[in-house]
Amino acid sequence: GGGGGGEEKSTVTLSEVTPIANKLREIFKLDLFGFDLLVTSEKREMVVVDVNYFPSYKEMSEYWPKLLAEYLVEMHLVRTKLSAGTSTGTGATTTGATTTTPIA
Repeated sequence: GGGGGGEEKSTVTLSEVTPIANKLREIFKLDLFGFDLLVTSEKREMVVVDVNYFPSYKEMSEYWPKLLAEYLVEMHLVRTKLSAGTSTGTGATTTGATTTTPIA
């Protein structure tokens, strides 16, 4: 039969999506990106169906300008250090990158 008495979890939590975002960041070498997930209803398995290297951030209109400004300043500082021959260690990290990952 259809539908049961159990509750369905309809939103993806930050703790669920962070490892996925980190793996996508590692694989595609992207800092700012968005991706779409499909979540199975039975086992709650998550499947990435789309990765956008320049997504829309309209859902984050309140936070996006500040995050973009921080990212651009950070990238400028990293590149300035690199061009001066200074090592930056592990490379740039993006403040709040996982929060800039829209989930559809």
